[in-house]
Amino acid sequence: ENLWIKKEAKLFSKSDLSLRIYVSRSLDRNPELVSHGGWNIFIKAYYKNFFGEKVETLFIKATGWDFISIEQEGFAP
Repeated sequence: ENLWIKKEAKLFSKSDLSLRIYVSRSLDRNPELVSHGGWNIFIKAYYKNFFGEKVETLFIKATGWDFISIEQEGFAP
């Protein structure tokens, strides 16, 4: 079953990281897809560092965040 809902995904289309948040929340809606022992999701995207430079960065889901309610702050660069 395809969990992608175009209307919802459009709300998260600001950046690659925003879309990853949408995907994470979508996966958690289906208990058959969730590993109850915990798992990680990550994305490689561009991030402005302290100096304002765009650098390629790996964002990894931080411990303690549930996929169903994850926000941008839930991904550690």
